[in-house]
Amino acid sequence: MTVLATLDAAGLQLVLRVEGYEFPQFDSGWDANWLMCDIELDVGLLGMFHAHHRPAILTVEFEHFRDQLRVLDEKLAGTAALEHTEEQVGLTVRMNAGKGTLEGFLADSTAGRLSFENIEIDQSCVRRWVEQFDEIVEAFPVHGGLHE
Repeated sequence: MTVLATLDAAGLQLVLRVEGYEFPQFDSGWDANWLMCDIELDVGLLGMFHAHHRPAILTVEFEHFRDQLRVLDEKLAGTAALEHTEEQVGLTVRMNAGKGTLEGFLADSTAGRLSFENIEIDQSCVRRWVEQFDEIVEAFPVHGGLHE
């Protein structure tokens, strides 16, 4: 089963496909919580820059990001960050009074990197992303005691 999340705003579209557990034979520990992902990133208003990468991302990284997005949606202020253990993808959402910015990057281990910053967003974007990351977390829950 593939679950899709699309982060879009003026000048940016990031499409994240979570395809499944990387090591489905494990039911606990870190190895049980890596997810196979496919990410496409398009950035630009005057020109278009494209990156495509297939990083593995931990279930808990998505869960933490989703939880932080929920707080932003409720309080309309603060920061939410998707922090990837292997530093191949990063997203940071900052909001104040329902308006905000998105910044981030997509990188591989050979020094290829596409970064973006100051992408303007509003609460409607955050609310949509909460729903999409809820779907990811529900479809691919944390396995085996990583919360303990």
